[in-house]
Amino acid sequence: MMRAPAFAALLLSAFALVLLNPAAHAANPQFCDAYAKKAFKAAKQNNQFNCGFQGPRWLLDLNGHRLWCSIVPEATAQGETNARQAEMSGCVCNWYADKAMAQIKQNKQRNCGFNGLRWIDSRQGHYDWCAKFNPGMPAMKGELATRKAMLAQQC
Repeated sequence: MMRAPAFAALLLSAFALVLLNPAAHAANPQFCDAYAKKAFKAAKQNNQFNCGFQGPRWLLDLNGHRLWCSIVPEATAQGETNARQAEMSGCVCNWYADKAMAQIKQNKQRNCGFNGLRWIDSRQGHYDWCAKFNPGMPAMKGELATRKAMLAQQC
């Protein structure tokens, strides 16, 4: 739930944007519904992956995000979505690379002998796979689950 000071600051900044650009048109309701759902999902992931992002962009308030979107131009809201996605990508890729490296460490410690790209001993390589190819959460979780299964069943 959004705290009153944060919500007030959010509304004030939105009104300022509208006043500075009187020709701007507010985003349509369908766009704002999608915007709010994306913003809320990213805020939940911020907490889930311990990213530590703060401020109005990261509030767990679906209605607050929807309201803000409804009073700013669609381009402004889209810019916010793009910025949020860029920040989140770095956090999620760090999370994935850390998990992958922990499994690779187990492979080495237990002398399992697994090799290939899945088992490459390069945190940067795992981070880059995530960041550059943007495989999505299901693919990252799938890779982690495959390594986990290999470690449990074949080593």
